[in-house]
Amino acid sequence: MDRDIRNGKWSSIAGVELMGKTLGIVGMGGIGKEVAKRALALGMNVLGFDMHPDVSFAEHHGIEYVPADELLKNSDIVTLHLGLNPETRGWLSKMRVGRIRPGSYLINTGRPELIDEGAVLDAMRGQRLPRGGFRPAERGEPVHCAAPDPRKRTGVLPCRLQHGGVGPSSGRHGGGERRGRAERPTEARGPRHR
Repeated sequence: MDRDIRNGKWSSIAGVELMGKTLGIVGMGGIGKEVAKRALALGMNVLGFDMHPDVSFAEHHGIEYVPADELLKNSDIVTLHLGLNPETRGWLSKMRVGRIRPGSYLINTGRPELIDEGAVLDAMRGQRLPRGGFRPAERGEPVHCAAPDPRKRTGVLPCRLQHGGVGPSSGRHGGGERRGRAERPTEARGPRHR
């Protein structure tokens, strides 16, 4: 895009306007709450589902807690932030995938075991879910995400995570060994400001 602008070309970028869209957050713990704050700052409506809702947080920020099925049915974007335990393993089952409103986006930033990967991929291939991102159950494998296809406006394409994340294996600030690789090029360039 930068090169095009410098050459006098203005190309439009396909994307989704977030303002006014509804974000459904499954798992309103620490990370879910931070996601909610950012979504609200972008002008999104936020629905939350949690097994132990923080009512004071929701009232303070204007978030509505709803049952899981209502969240799946009424969200433009569904994002999962559940910890993995016996109650949440397989939480996004084939039945729940079927309850997600057609045309919605799905993001699972939690553990792969939270979702029925096959059901999600089937929904993406069938164009029920035009876009989605999640880490497959096999570690080291690519992340499945939707590829923009100008003809179909959907597709499934493997892509790799390029940065660390916050999770049990990445350390508090994310990255683990990935963070080290990301920092080396920055350190090699020297300090930004002298």
